[in-house]
Amino acid sequence: MTLIMSKLKEFSESRLLPILTVISLVFTVLVYLLMRPIEVELTTQTAYGVIDLEFAWNVEQMETILSSWGDELIAKEINAVLLDFGFLVVYSLSLTGVTLLLTKLGAFTSLTNLGYYFAILPFIAAGFDFIENVNLLLVLSSPSSFPSFAPLLASICAALKFGLIIITIIFWFGGILYSLVQRIV
Repeated sequence: MTLIMSKLKEFSESRLLPILTVISLVFTVLVYLLMRPIEVELTTQTAYGVIDLEFAWNVEQMETILSSWGDELIAKEINAVLLDFGFLVVYSLSLTGVTLLLTKLGAFTSLTNLGYYFAILPFIAAGFDFIENVNLLLVLSSPSSFPSFAPLLASICAALKFGLIIITIIFWFGGILYSLVQRIV
């Protein structure tokens, strides 16, 4: 873990950090914009969207979602999940980049070392997203005979992914607020 921390500290001093962060933010938005029309189509044609799929939790709920979508929408959602493999790379780079930039700029004052630990969380979230996507593809590619573990595993991974992303963003705002209070006091 100390090797990872030292590499993150070293990279936070690199001139590439702001450039890579901006590029990854741009690609995050672009990939999101590519996936968004599929979500809109799912939710306007049925009662279920991708979040419902990610949090189906069990075979019965998954079957309900898939039967409401039909073959055409399932095929479109497969494309969205495939795009999500690229999305998880760029959003994790974006979140890590912002965390490292805020840490480097001293936004967290006495929490600086903690900032480097929080910079790892988006990559862990991306790992859970990867496992989630694999399980969703198992379900979507064989809607009538998918493995019974896939909905639960996908939902657990989705919950962990979103939790880590939310914790990272809360750290940004909490750290900045803490630093502001420390500077005033």
